[in-house]
Amino acid sequence: MDERRLRAAINQANENEKNSNTFAFQVLIAAIALGILTSSWWVFGISLVALFICAYIRPLAIIMAVVFSLGWGGIGVGIGSLFESIPAMIVLGLIGFGIGLGVNLSGVQWFSDEADEVKEEFQYYRDLQDAVDRQNEERKK
Repeated sequence: MDERRLRAAINQANENEKNSNTFAFQVLIAAIALGILTSSWWVFGISLVALFICAYIRPLAIIMAVVFSLGWGGIGVGIGSLFESIPAMIVLGLIGFGIGLGVNLSGVQWFSDEADEVKEEFQYYRDLQDAVDRQNEERKK
């Protein structure tokens, strides 16, 4: 990998990490909203844990990113309605959705990278345990 591509990859990883904070904040807001709507601390806590688990499962995280982006699009439509103009509502809604989707998918990529890292660490320890087990079996023989 040449130096320019390496630099671009490092910059992208840094952007993904920054955007993961935005994605995580939206997860928190969603859990708070669910807790308030149901007037239940249990729903808040369970949904917070469940949504963060879903954030590490790429297909579910992408669905969450689209849903959160629809929220940003809705904010854009709301701002456009202040101008009392349907074209403004459409344009600002699409801009909000597009920017939200870009930021959220970047955050999803960071969560996906972290999940891959954890899987690799677990595989390393499984391999290490297998090697130890094989060694112990050979000593018993």
